[in-house]
Amino acid sequence: MTSRYAAALAASLLLALAGCSGDDEPTADPTPSDSSTEALRGEELPAGFPTEEVPLVGGEVTKVLENEGLGSYLIEVKPDTSFQVAFSDATAQLTGAGFEMGKDVISAGPDSSTADFTSDDWFVVVTGSVPAPLMQYTVYPSDAQ
Repeated sequence: MTSRYAAALAASLLLALAGCSGDDEPTADPTPSDSSTEALRGEELPAGFPTEEVPLVGGEVTKVLENEGLGSYLIEVKPDTSFQVAFSDATAQLTGAGFEMGKDVISAGPDSSTADFTSDDWFVVVTGSVPAPLMQYTVYPSDAQ
């Protein structure tokens, strides 16, 4: 396991357990880019989320956690498609936005997959799973490692 991947898992735990806010009243409307979801429903993304830089798959945003101290986010999306298609779309969208996919794809199979992506500004870990398709994005600044 790479230190970057371990850091992403740690960031996920920090988001979930310490200093997180999943506000019932979002701070701003989402502003998706052309390569991100066309219609975000449910939870809304925080005003500071880098929608132009970090595309999300299409579907319903079901959870939003933000750690303002770290500048990191945990976003869950219930995709409009199957897990396999959504994970493939997430990979294509992130690499199309200039991210490099890490070498560590864990459990790439029919039930779940996890991969990390790096750009100059962001590090993203995407995890997809079934039975109810769900995509989870852990997003934090590259300099937060």
